[in-house]
Amino acid sequence: MTQAEVFLKNILGDTHQGRLIDKLGNFATENFGDQGLQFFNTLTAAQVLYQLYETKQERKSAARTVLGKVTIDKINAFCKSEKNVEKQKEFAARHLAIYELAMSQC
Repeated sequence: MTQAEVFLKNILGDTHQGRLIDKLGNFATENFGDQGLQFFNTLTAAQVLYQLYETKQERKSAARTVLGKVTIDKINAFCKSEKNVEKQKEFAARHLAIYELAMSQC
């Protein structure tokens, strides 16, 4: 996780620190009227967008895990039945390339 992602998670994520956004928004609304309300609405929209981003990242991580396990199991099964080392290498390289392509599309 990059520093920017950690910062966004701390500020916008669904944690106790996310309440800071609510307090800041309330302060802005009370002290700056309509402009403060606009600011608060922007913060709320940012929270929703971050939560959507976080959900997408979780799905990508789950897909990587499942697809990685399937790929490894497929390669292992082939290598158990095929004794030719060159065919094993070719099969593994092809399936790892497919895995990499699939991950780049996520």
